[in-house]
Amino acid sequence: MHRKYMKKILSIALSSALLLTACDLDINDNPNFPSSTDVTTDLIFPSAENFIADVIGDDMFTNAGFFAQYFEQMPTANQYNDLAELNINEGKNLFNRDYRLIYAGALTDLKDIMDRSTSTTDIFACTVLRAYALQVIVDCQGEAPYTEALQGASNLNPKWDDGKTIYEGVLAELDEAEDNIDFADVMTLTDPMLQKDIYKWLGFADALRLRMLLRLIDGNVNVETNINKVKKLVADDFFFSGDVTWNVYSDAENQYNPWFDCKNTLGASNHCAAFPIVAYMTYTEDPRISYAMDPCKYDNSYTGQIPGSKTKTPGWLGLTTSEYQDDRVSNIKYDLFRAAPVYFYTQSELQF
Repeated sequence: MHRKYMKKILSIALSSALLLTACDLDINDNPNFPSSTDVTTDLIFPSAENFIADVIGDDMFTNAGFFAQYFEQMPTANQYNDLAELNINEGKNLFNRDYRLIYAGALTDLKDIMDRSTSTTDIFACTVLRAYALQVIVDCQGEAPYTEALQGASNLNPKWDDGKTIYEGVLAELDEAEDNIDFADVMTLTDPMLQKDIYKWLGFADALRLRMLLRLIDGNVNVETNINKVKKLVADDFFFSGDVTWNVYSDAENQYNPWFDCKNTLGASNHCAAFPIVAYMTYTEDPRISYAMDPCKYDNSYTGQIPGSKTKTPGWLGLTTSEYQDDRVSNIKYDLFRAAPVYFYTQSELQF
């Protein structure tokens, strides 16, 4: 190679090296995946809110719908056979995704914020959301990691605590975090759910206390003491107004409500109306029946699937094709959920 070209190459190489040094660029860092210390706590909080919304607004919404016998598996579909037949045991992975989103997602994010933030209002909001997430997972599973949870590699197999321990633990956390609030602290967190309003978070916390205390009373746990706490909460009447919702969705691809998005991604109608809810609404002449479901195509009547039957009902009538089987039951109106919010706590539950 000619000397002048070698000289030019060396000059470019040196210039590039100096440029990289001046910019302090680490070519091993992916700018699309910043480290946790590069992400400020105000941006982490909505991620935690969204993880929980995804859990209660998708998988748990489906599970609850089957358990309450509001909807059932479409006759020719197979996505939710285990739920439809209540085929649930320790070998099933029915709650695995919810567990991961709560622990590896929401609770890990909230712990990160609480470890780094000095704002007492930020810490209180995180504590409320943490209590909510743990209450949800207890109601789902009965037991869950709590006293040894979120210790990372130092404890890969945390103990699973019973629901009573977790309920009482998070209620104590709420009390401590509220006692420590300095109202001069301004919430710094990005908060699409309650708009950084500490008083709304206080109202949400009291409603959450009420929910857990009533369930402890139903479980015969410290009944007299917990009844007195409930009476005080009701007398204080510092609950939230309206509903507590995660209302960030729109009718656009990748922005749908998570339950609708799951159906849209699968490209299949897995849910149909269940017989008990159809029978009840028909018997009581409830006008809301037309809001949530469509009449079946076969005879334009509202017809529900018998829970757990994984229906072959049309076979009785000599109808065996997929088309006719699905035409015999009322379909759920999925489109209602395109941009619907996820409800964390409704005013109707609170008043009930």
